[in-house]
Amino acid sequence: MDVDRELRIEPYRGAARAARRFVEDAVRDWRLGARAREITLVSHELIANAFLHARSAALLRLRRRSESLVVEVADTDPRLPCPTLVPSLVRTSGRGLMIVELLSVRWGARPVDGGKVVWAELPLTGVRHSLDAPSARPRDRV
Repeated sequence: MDVDRELRIEPYRGAARAARRFVEDAVRDWRLGARAREITLVSHELIANAFLHARSAALLRLRRRSESLVVEVADTDPRLPCPTLVPSLVRTSGRGLMIVELLSVRWGARPVDGGKVVWAELPLTGVRHSLDAPSARPRDRV
């Protein structure tokens, strides 16, 4: 099963909500409800990074495969992402790619004419990490 959906989206007020609705609709249509939170979160992080760093329109593409879903975001900024190795304790940003790495099987970026594509592959079977798994929930400090 190889199915693709894509949405070209401008960075306007409410764009993140429109992208989230697009992802939620695909997740529902493809009956991927068990992975909805992870797919939505990874998609949001990638599109937010595109708006923040490229400050241009972006193309959000979902590629449904038999055992995985690939989220791709293309933007006009040729600079490849440079993940923060140690997040700041005072900054409110800089953790997006860490979230993407945690929830995906693999992720990466590739240069393309006119910019780049950042992508993440999420498993649909044999889940690597889940926001609903006990290990993903905050633990009480002892």
